[in-house]
Amino acid sequence: MSRAFKKYYISVFISNLGNACITFLLPIYILELTNSTFQLSIISAMEMIPFLILGLPFGAVIDKINIKKMMQICDGIRFFNYLFLFSAVMLRVKETL
Repeated sequence: MSRAFKKYYISVFISNLGNACITFLLPIYILELTNSTFQLSIISAMEMIPFLILGLPFGAVIDKINIKKMMQICDGIRFFNYLFLFSAVMLRVKETL
């Protein structure tokens, strides 16, 4: 296995681990905040709306550009979004203590 492939494999593993944590923990956190399964279902449905609306047009655009660069940009954006979400949750936890 080449060094470049190992770096790629590790980065994909870390990215997928972060996605799995968000997918698992976000609904639990929303349920704890709202105590409403209806609001949880609304939020879960709203998570899918960007994929449904933007998936096809952006898929065609991404096929025409450098995929490696686009993956790096998207993973960077996702990282900062998760960091912001984590910070917001931690600030809210400190306020309740």
